[in-house]
Formats: sequence, structure tokens, C-alpha cells
Amino acid sequence: MDTGTPLMRLLIAGCLALAGMLGTAPSSSAAAVDIREVAEYSGILVPAREAEITPIVSAWRRGVNFVSGQMVKKGDPMFLFHTKPAELRLHLAQAKLEKAEANVGLAELGVLQMTQLAPFDGVMSAPMVRENGWQDISKSGDGGITMAIITQLDPIHLVAELPYDIYAERMRHFGSDQAFIDGLVLLIALPDGTLYPHYGHLVSGGYTFDEDSQKIKVWGEFPNPDHFLRPGFRVTVQSQLNSD
Repeated sequence: MDTGTPLMRLLIAGCLALAGMLGTAPSSSAAAVDIREVAEYSGILVPAREAEITPIVSAWRRGVNFVSGQMVKKGDPMFLFHTKPAELRLHLAQAKLEKAEANVGLAELGVLQMTQLAPFDGVMSAPMVRENGWQDISKSGDGGITMAIITQLDPIHLVAELPYDIYAERMRHFGSDQAFIDGLVLLIALPDGTLYPHYGHLVSGGYTFDEDSQKIKVWGEFPNPDHFLRPGFRVTVQSQLNSD
């Protein structure tokens, strides 16, 4: 290889210079920067939180409840206002609320009335109206619409005609209507002659005699737990002195 040419001499010189740069150690003059342990500079304190107190209502101020420099807690009253106008508005709103609540109650009652419930235990007649018919409450009652009849069976009542001689005998013994009612128990014989197994009692006595028959009506009551007794049965009544 001819190293005498100018081009080759320039190439060799460059390679030697690069090798010298890569092998050079860091200079000891590049020492770490010295950091001071304490540094001082100027500053100013400011509030962490600050708020303008602006009115939240339009009203007459009645009082200022603080002085300059006073320490306050969250929720402390600062400004007081006359309350009469606000109290009046409150009373009016309460009256409207009560009226609205009453209307709500009436509306709820109207919803509940859309289902008509049995007023007591009993047996129902055949329905006297058909489904999908219009019900007008103004036409119900006497001479109006009756949708059905419910009949109580337990207890069941008895109406009997008491002859004068039995009435006179009982009254002479008891002395008063109430003692007469309390002092007797009733039994009934069914149409086939069978005695009904439960005792009854008088609930009311008549106050006038029938002019033609000279009998007085009395009302009795009998338990009827199995609903065997039905309105319309013709029965024979027996009255006994109450042993209790």
C-alpha cells in the first residue's frame, strides 16, 4: 500500500486523532456543584380561603351580629333579618300543603273505593248488576241501584210471637223488661223436630201487642258457626229460666 500519497497521509492522521480522543480520561476540573443547606428568600402570607358575604334574601336587616376582628365559627349567625314576611309566606305555604295533603288523601280514598269490600261475614245473593256497567252513586240506595245483598249467618236472629199468658207469667216472675231478657235462655226445634244444639238468648222484647192475635214480638239471637240455620226456617221456640 502506498502511504506516501497526500490522501493516505490525511486518512492516517485522522484515525490517530480519533483514537487519542477515545482514550482520554475525564478532567479533574469537572467537580460536583456545591449545594447550600439553607436558602433564604422573600415571601408573603395569603388566606387559604376567603369569601364575600353577600345577601341570600331580599329582606329588612334587623341586626349585625359581629364586630371587626371577631372570630366566628362555621354556622354562627352574622346578619339577622326581620322574619314576619317570611313567616307569613311559611304559613301560606303550610296551608297550601295541608290542602294538598287533604286532596291527596281524598284521591287515595278514591283509589281504594275502586274495590268494594264485604262489610261483614255473610252469604251473598245473586249479583243484581252485570260486569262493565256504569255505576252512578247518585242513584244508589232507596229506589236506586242495589248491586247485591249480603246476609249475616253467624249469629242469626229469631223473631217470635209470644202469647199473652206466657208474657204475663214471665213478667210477674222477673218484674222488668231487662230482667226478663237476662233471665231466659232459648232453644229452637227445627222443622223436622230436631233440637238445635246451641242455646240462644233474647236481645229485645216488643213494646206493643198485636190487636188481633194478642201476641207480642220478641227477638232472639243464636250462634250459627256451621251456617246450618238459614233465614226463613220455621221453628218452634222454647224458653227456659237461665240457671247462670
